[in-house]
Amino acid sequence: MAVSSDGYIRFFFPEIQNISIGHLISGIDQDAPLEISDGAHPTSITGYTEWVNQDVSNAGITIGWDWQMSAIGGLTELSRISGPRSNVMLQSSNGKDVGYEQTSELLGAYIDNVNWQTIVLSHIVECY
Repeated sequence: MAVSSDGYIRFFFPEIQNISIGHLISGIDQDAPLEISDGAHPTSITGYTEWVNQDVSNAGITIGWDWQMSAIGGLTELSRISGPRSNVMLQSSNGKDVGYEQTSELLGAYIDNVNWQTIVLSHIVECY
């Protein structure tokens, strides 16, 4: 895998199953102050995370996404709330780009099978 002149790293979707990504950084979004009013306002904690490939022999794959924190049944959980941002462009079996939307969908499915929530939550608790 190599970086193309347009900045993308291109490969076929099955190859992503062989790529190991690791946590690089995560943070909490800084919300603008709410206007003061009479009564409570619902709020949420949101943030971002960035992951990179762990195999130094491959080009620098980077995948990032936004998340939201919620408390369900006394447990704190994180859920992905955006499509991934990445320098990856997936290709079909004939070697043509599948496009941004399909790449985003497939990378999203890949992310959803990674145990990222525990790692990001641990990082957030440690840093904040």
